[in-house]
Amino acid sequence: MQEQQQRLLALTKLLSVTLPVSEQEQPQVKQLLSQLKSGNLPAFSSCLSLDELHKTQQAYAHLKQFKTIVVLGVGGSSLGGQMLQSAMGKYAQGDRAVFFVDNADPLSIQQLQQQLCLAETGFIAISKSGGTIETLLQSIHFIQLLEQNNLQVQKHFVAITEPKNAQLKMLFAPYQIPFYDHNPLIGGRYSVTSIVGLLPAMLMGFDVEAFIQGAGAELQAFYDAPYTHPSAEAVHLHTALQNQGFTELVMMPYGDSLRAFSQWFVQLWAESLGKQGKGTTPIVAVGSTDQHAQLQLFMDGPKNKFVTFIDVNTKNQGSTIQPAYAKRIEQPYLAGKTLGDLLACQRLGTEDALAQQNIPTRLIQIDAFNAESLGKLVMQMMLETVLTGYAWGVDPLDQPAVEDAKKRALNYLERMPCH
Repeated sequence: MQEQQQRLLALTKLLSVTLPVSEQEQPQVKQLLSQLKSGNLPAFSSCLSLDELHKTQQAYAHLKQFKTIVVLGVGGSSLGGQMLQSAMGKYAQGDRAVFFVDNADPLSIQQLQQQLCLAETGFIAISKSGGTIETLLQSIHFIQLLEQNNLQVQKHFVAITEPKNAQLKMLFAPYQIPFYDHNPLIGGRYSVTSIVGLLPAMLMGFDVEAFIQGAGAELQAFYDAPYTHPSAEAVHLHTALQNQGFTELVMMPYGDSLRAFSQWFVQLWAESLGKQGKGTTPIVAVGSTDQHAQLQLFMDGPKNKFVTFIDVNTKNQGSTIQPAYAKRIEQPYLAGKTLGDLLACQRLGTEDALAQQNIPTRLIQIDAFNAESLGKLVMQMMLETVLTGYAWGVDPLDQPAVEDAKKRALNYLERMPCH
């Protein structure tokens, strides 16, 4: 904690930022507290109850017979589940094979189809609005495939959508498949703490109860000390960074288990805050992989980047290098060191190098990475995003420009000749 405070003070000094000391200087915190207490942000408040977990368990019972699960959905309907899958480990084998179809790419879908034993495969169709065109066409594809193989659609599918009559419900009406409500007040990019993220995770064997408990604990920590919570302090850094020309935000965890977390964060940040000419561009990076890919740009390119490091405490983790092998490659200092030591030192070296170039960085430290600590991290980022939106005077919960692009795409599709 002391090290993180020292780093925060160093960063505020670099940016010439003074952290607020009174509630009056933080109206965005008061606004968020009001929204939370009114029940208008169930993606947050539901973490303190078991409602979404109970709903998830009901859907799980319908699909647990299958050895393979295919999740149909795009954007927030998919990225949260992928993040939780990634957290289990890059090569981890879960209780079931879970695949995410998050695009309309026909080649990818064909390749997946060839791997499936349809009789042993369950499907989850997710669309908050019930009208997401990619999800509708993905669902139609696999409905047709099931019927061609004389399999009953209603036994293989569940769907998650808002409680209203929309195209997804129209599509599945003849089959009477189970539908589970997507809370209308939970946006897709905030939905990982709901059935949208929890159901695929539960099916793959991820500890969803610990995840929700962690998210709820972090939310409670915000309630207990809202004006000094890390998410509240970060708002002032993001504001100062944007005002001083730092227009790109690099999310760089050190470890493969958080690779998809970076991708999830990119949507959360970009879709929530990129409005009215405001916003900073989030960039996916993973240490140490991107030290060999993007670091050259971070170090020697435009000085417009703010790098957030996440340390998952890899010291002493992994196999130990025996002295004979260290001597063979003429690196005797490696004797007794581990792969985790290398990863930890690579982060430290990268931080030092960036600091030498006056590139602002911050560090989020996780002492023990697990489902609970991931829940805490996710909640912190969600709080930080909404607070920043309120501070910048934009609505962090809508995405008007995205809707315009969807309408234009459908117009092109309507005018395209049939094959």
